[in-house]
Amino acid sequence: MRDGDHKKTYLLPASRPSSLVNLRHASCHLYLAQMPLTSAQKRKLRSLAHPLKPVVMLGQAGLTPPVMQEIINALEHHELIKVKVAAGDREERRRLLGHIERDTGSELVQSIGHIGVFYRRHPKKPKIELA
Repeated sequence: MRDGDHKKTYLLPASRPSSLVNLRHASCHLYLAQMPLTSAQKRKLRSLAHPLKPVVMLGQAGLTPPVMQEIINALEHHELIKVKVAAGDREERRRLLGHIERDTGSELVQSIGHIGVFYRRHPKKPKIELA
């Protein structure tokens, strides 16, 4: 086994008991609960998210481990992302957005129609400064 060729297992907070996820080449941490965002901080994040395009799109297969890994990678890289959920009814979309929020340790900033905006501060190098 080479130096950078190892596989790490992380425990992500999840509602289901089998929350062990194997992650490869991801610099993930145990996601600790952040301080809740204030309304002014959410307003700033909404304004920053306005021009963004969705970086992850959930399709018919739903929230699979590779899709969740892609969301985690996007949050690590961008901190603020949009996710498009192609679920049929409103309750299913809310449930999926709640799972993403819980499993990634991010905060749902805004949800309009099929789009959810998520924010998670990078633990070492934050890109977005919130007052």
